[in-house]
Amino acid sequence: MNLEISNANGYVLAQVSGELNAQSAPEFADALLEYALGEEAQLVIDLSNLKAIDSTGLSVLINLAARSRMSSGRLLLANPTPLIQGVLEVSRLNQFFDIYDTVADADQAMQNA
Repeated sequence: MNLEISNANGYVLAQVSGELNAQSAPEFADALLEYALGEEAQLVIDLSNLKAIDSTGLSVLINLAARSRMSSGRLLLANPTPLIQGVLEVSRLNQFFDIYDTVADADQAMQNA
């Protein structure tokens, strides 16, 4: 797993690539937890280069979203591949997360919040 974090238009953009699984999820969680705990945390996670995700990776995403919501923040998912979108749908997490087709769409949602 590779993770690039940057600031963009008042929110944190995290671009994840590779696999988000039991092996890589702790590193991913540690890197993003501080952003999710901030007051009114605003996170966009770009999934366009994520090749695979398992239940541990999903659990980390759920935890980050829940923590950001607790601080009146938001976590948006952007640009999931068809495989990742399928996993989110089968697990019904597409009803839990705000998912956008592109990072630009997520950016627009953040600006309109």
